[in-house]
Amino acid sequence: MNVTELIEILKKFPADLEVVVEGYETGLDPIHLVKQADITRNPGLCGSKGFEDWDGEYALAGEIPGHTDNPRQAVAILGRRGHRRS
Repeated sequence: MNVTELIEILKKFPADLEVVVEGYETGLDPIHLVKQADITRNPGLCGSKGFEDWDGEYALAGEIPGHTDNPRQAVAILGRRGHRRS
């Protein structure tokens, strides 16, 4: 995907949405998917046990069992092999 293609995709989303990307691990991948998603702040950043430095600042809503923080909409940019990160 090139810059022009990415801009055209991003124009389809509300301009005020936050944009998030997959985090951590090594290397770079081409963009595979750009989607609107419900995200929630990772409670591990507040000192909860069971979370590590490499856990992302946000998680997809419903991804963390028992976490009921208010989700919000964002645009998530995902790499081709991002599914291997979990």
